[in-house]
Amino acid sequence: MASPLYLGGLSTLLSKWSFDFPSISKAVPENYLKKAQYATASRLVSCMINEGSVDAVVVFKNLLSVDNPPSFKIEDYVKTLNSTQSSVDHPLNDLFLIVFPKTKSPISSQKNSYIYESDNSSDSIFNSVEKLDQAVPSIHDSHFEKTLPLFVFQLVKVPILKGLHSKGIYSVGLIDPQEIGSNFLYSQDFKNISSLQSKDVTLVDPIFFMKTTGNWLGADSNLIENMCGELQSSIIHQAYRYENPPTLPDFDSYKSIDWENSIVEGHATHPMHRSRHSIFPVPELAPETDFRHIKIKFIAIEKNNVVIEGDYESSLQPLFKSATETASQAIQAPTDIHDMLSLVNQNTHVIVPVHEMHLPAVIQKFGNQISVLPFFTIAEGQASLRTVSPKSLEKSGLCIKLPLGIKTSSALRTITPWSTHIGPRISKILPILNKRLVEIYSSTSTPYNPENMYVAREIASIVHNDADFDISKYLSCIVREEADYLIRNNYDEKAIVCAALTESLSDGVPFVEKSLGLVADDQKIKFFTSFVDIYFGSLIPYIVQFGWTFEPHQQNTLIRVSKKEPHVVKGIIIRDFGGIKIHLQTLEKGLGTGDTVEMLPDAFADADDIQQVYKIAYHTMIQCQIHRLARALNLHYSGVAWSITRKLLLKYVGDVNHPLYKCWTSPTIDLKSFVAMKLDGLYRDYLYSKVSNVLMYGA
Repeated sequence: MASPLYLGGLSTLLSKWSFDFPSISKAVPENYLKKAQYATASRLVSCMINEGSVDAVVVFKNLLSVDNPPSFKIEDYVKTLNSTQSSVDHPLNDLFLIVFPKTKSPISSQKNSYIYESDNSSDSIFNSVEKLDQAVPSIHDSHFEKTLPLFVFQLVKVPILKGLHSKGIYSVGLIDPQEIGSNFLYSQDFKNISSLQSKDVTLVDPIFFMKTTGNWLGADSNLIENMCGELQSSIIHQAYRYENPPTLPDFDSYKSIDWENSIVEGHATHPMHRSRHSIFPVPELAPETDFRHIKIKFIAIEKNNVVIEGDYESSLQPLFKSATETASQAIQAPTDIHDMLSLVNQNTHVIVPVHEMHLPAVIQKFGNQISVLPFFTIAEGQASLRTVSPKSLEKSGLCIKLPLGIKTSSALRTITPWSTHIGPRISKILPILNKRLVEIYSSTSTPYNPENMYVAREIASIVHNDADFDISKYLSCIVREEADYLIRNNYDEKAIVCAALTESLSDGVPFVEKSLGLVADDQKIKFFTSFVDIYFGSLIPYIVQFGWTFEPHQQNTLIRVSKKEPHVVKGIIIRDFGGIKIHLQTLEKGLGTGDTVEMLPDAFADADDIQQVYKIAYHTMIQCQIHRLARALNLHYSGVAWSITRKLLLKYVGDVNHPLYKCWTSPTIDLKSFVAMKLDGLYRDYLYSKVSNVLMYGA
């Protein structure tokens, strides 16, 4: 169980605290590094709170001295605060977030010694606003009789609140990085909080916060240092991006690859959102490293050292033929031999493209098995650092996904045999699934339209056959269909990666609003409704009928919109099978044909039960996709986005008693715990924590 909070002593001290934070706008004057520190720190702080690694409360300072109960409803006050034009530059006044260590339950026989369990198991959350005034019983002061360190943060908006601790102090149900201000106070002893002054205010520093909270948790110091290295990488690369931002996407001229390169911050809630943390022997990457124009190198290896799926060699022939001889390694041969393929015995050997930055790792792992060929070609990078689009493959409509020995967000960006194995097999079964869905829903009020969702197939792959997947994952390649090729016959459509739509430049106005011309509220609501309708209508039938979820977060989803104004949502494109989850028993039952998906042992895609599918789907679809769009369109705090989403969820699930509907609409939901997973050294196995369900916001 989670730790108890003893807040009576803190409440007494705060009621006597006459302190105001200085203006944020004065603290961060167009300083790209400080802005990047805030971007990373706000994600880190929110993760630590939501994952239950620390305890946190929201303090309404002006309610501490108000007669109890106040003459107004707290939910009305929260709505008023969230409707104000607050921002990082102009945060809310008299409203603080206090973060402190989790503590063990004291052994006490005293009367009125109550414990609040902060595992978010209670349903007393802001999603049921009438319950906010229901107080947790009086909290004993004994905990605050000892030394207790704490952080005090400003807030830009009020997060989802869970319950009343004591007068003016509420627990946090779910907090978003955008709700945390950029200044903080730190005290090694909460009893000194009333003596803190303006000079003690500091810009949020993620490294200091990570080291301090890591110490609270008793985490391994080496692990914390490694995590701080990744955080620092994120800060440095983010600062460079702020200083060298993309241009505002031009809807008329931009191709999908241009949108791929308009990402500013990346993952909205992961602390390592812009990390480019290289792992030896990959050299350290400078912030100015160009990921838009990628140099691809080539190696040759014997076929008996690799596993090939699909028409790998024939599909990449245009790439191999387009390779240019490396000038510094010109072949000493007759002048008519400048073809890379002529250097390789294609009966016994195969050519593998390698990301230039990753080549040192390939040489280190497989140096005695490979020959580095003196050729290269250029490709354009996508939002995913590993996936690149070579010009030579444009006509055939293909791109390639390559391993890259750097850490960004949760994991080292290599490609495992699990992924190279399953991709072509999923691609083969997709037509069967779509045909079956059309049959199942043909006589319902929600017929399935496969034209609403195109799936970028992974038609071929190659991977080293070392039995140790931690070795083989360093040399691999997946051949995938390209987005623009999939809509080549849809002359009125453009494909835009969803991750770009919720990005913004220094003015803070999201690209979805600026580039698509969504100004009025009714335009935003119409666009949001149309997207969620097609998104749910395409993906939920897979979950319900087959126990199958793609990983359709913002980076793996492209929205298809009409070229002409008003820009209408025409459909979506889903790509990347690395994070797919399938409950095979449900799949086989739903098909009834004997078809299935063959997986390697211990594959992430193999779900132990249907609940695992629901969790992954909720994480990618609600938390990572719809939640971000709702905020970008300013439809979150009003609850409008969530009312629409709940209605469309029921439309496509069809029954309030269906396990999927009951799971997704429960008061609390499982949140993927990014920092806890890092602390445990996990990336394939997920850890979850219970948080208030954002889908039920305002319900």
